[in-house]
Amino acid sequence: MNKTALVVLLLSLTGAPNVSLGQSGASEPLKLETTIPMAEVQGRIDHLSIDVKGQRLFVAALGNNSLEVIDLRENKRVHTINGLAEPQGIAYIPSMNRLLVANGKDGSVRVFDAGSWKMLKSISYGDDADNLRHDPSSGHIWVKKGRNSQTSNWMLILSRSSWRRMDRESSSTCQDPGRSLLCTVRRER
Repeated sequence: MNKTALVVLLLSLTGAPNVSLGQSGASEPLKLETTIPMAEVQGRIDHLSIDVKGQRLFVAALGNNSLEVIDLRENKRVHTINGLAEPQGIAYIPSMNRLLVANGKDGSVRVFDAGSWKMLKSISYGDDADNLRHDPSSGHIWVKKGRNSQTSNWMLILSRSSWRRMDRESSSTCQDPGRSLLCTVRRER
């Protein structure tokens, strides 16, 4: 991806109700809608998350050690959170207007208020925190270690009611076999 611009691709299937991404004859299922400059961002970007209601895109600028907030209505960058440590996974929780960022370099998951951008908490995870998933039904946040880790299992890390780790790494794991997340959780007593 270009270091100086974020290309926003939106699926444009309006007017083509029978188009499937799996169809070999589909005519242009993806269409470039706009390009949003991020001139100050250096290096590569990693994961993205979206605030659908607020029309904001959150971009982990791993090579820049920052998180970029893009206003999709105005098609411009509106905020930057600097001082992160190789930000990778991002999870936006609309019901609480909270943004969680997994940092690969220091292994932390940092919780931000997505209105004031104030950091509310930093939770130590160990090493190479890479990917985040939010389960809206339970409120739990799952984190996965990256490729530099000895295990690639998903670990239960946080309860959103307390923003604390619920289990130690060895006590809860998830396998992500494609589309569904299958989890086993054992509480240590």
